[in-house]
Amino acid sequence: MDDNRPYVLSIAGFDPSGGAGLLADCKVFEQFECVGLAVCTAITIQTEDRFHKVRWLSMEEIKQQLAVLLERYAVKAIKIGIIEDLTMLAGLLAFVRECRPDVFVLWDPVVASSSGFELLNGFEAKPLATCLALVDMLTPNIPEAETLFGTAAVDELQEQGLRTMVYLKGGHAAVEERGVDYLIATDGKVIHIPPFGKVRYGKHGSGCILSASIAAGVALGLPIIPACQAAKRYTEQALDSNPTGLAYHKEEINGKKEAYR
Repeated sequence: MDDNRPYVLSIAGFDPSGGAGLLADCKVFEQFECVGLAVCTAITIQTEDRFHKVRWLSMEEIKQQLAVLLERYAVKAIKIGIIEDLTMLAGLLAFVRECRPDVFVLWDPVVASSSGFELLNGFEAKPLATCLALVDMLTPNIPEAETLFGTAAVDELQEQGLRTMVYLKGGHAAVEERGVDYLIATDGKVIHIPPFGKVRYGKHGSGCILSASIAAGVALGLPIIPACQAAKRYTEQALDSNPTGLAYHKEEINGKKEAYR
């Protein structure tokens, strides 16, 4: 296979609407001119506005998928989406690190679907600490940060001395700050990432789109801040692509990938 494009792996759920999960991630990877690979963690039955049910795959089924892909392909970045619980996530992360110690791993901690269905079971401190030690970046929104850390305030997250970067999505912030995201580095430095334009519409799977875009930017070799900025811009473009709940994916920023290199 031609190796001109980097490989990016999504470990996430199957959403038949294509708005979130594996399908959305691979749409993003393609637009960033990466090769998208996918490992399924769950089969969901949902549309963009209603979640019906989920069937979780076993640890063994997920590991079998992971093993063949990590053995065959030089994966540059991994984005993780819905996972049954933190104990399973910790086990999968340990397996990934055993196979590829240096790969960039981003965890988008999806606590609930956009329609309100809870998707992450349990928040015990010990497996959470194990998971945080094995990922390079978290991309929670404000409710997810509050669930994981008991706070979504940037200064309080800084004080926790996290060993992984946190990209805090500001879509749930107060009106005057809405749309401003914050990248909290491991040294405590905070980088503000303001919106590039005014977004009129919301979308099912917007968090998946943003996190997949960051992973793709890193796989292309971008430093982390430009990767986050490119992801922010791409996500805004997807959100504003049409008035429905499902995004159109089309890269229109300065001639495709040249904007990211």
